[in-house]
Amino acid sequence: MDTIPKIMVIDDGELDSIIFKLVVKRVLHNSNIESCNSGLTAINRLKFLIEKQPNELPDYIFLDIMMPLMDGWEFLLEYKKLKIEPIYKSKIYMLSSSIDRDNILKSLSNPWVEAYLAKPIDVPTLKSIFQAN
Repeated sequence: MDTIPKIMVIDDGELDSIIFKLVVKRVLHNSNIESCNSGLTAINRLKFLIEKQPNELPDYIFLDIMMPLMDGWEFLLEYKKLKIEPIYKSKIYMLSSSIDRDNILKSLSNPWVEAYLAKPIDVPTLKSIFQAN
């Protein structure tokens, strides 16, 4: 990767976010990781970036499914309403510790979602994501 990837992790689990950041740092020694503890916080942050700093929109969003206030599915509905220009479109990956078949199928059928990933995320999975882009 030529530029430093901008990554947003959206997860209400503080430990999950810490583990995610540690794994990313093992794969990408140079990255900009921002964490939000709810879908609502992330939507508000994205609205700010669209208006004030569109070049700072994340390249990747790793989105937990189960969160209070606004879960991953509700986030996706609000994200779609943001009408982010295609040039700034983030690659969204759903994260879950659940192996619920319905969640997996719902994720994979959503046009905004690149893939469904099991938590905790591992080095080989992240390597394949970042090397593919």
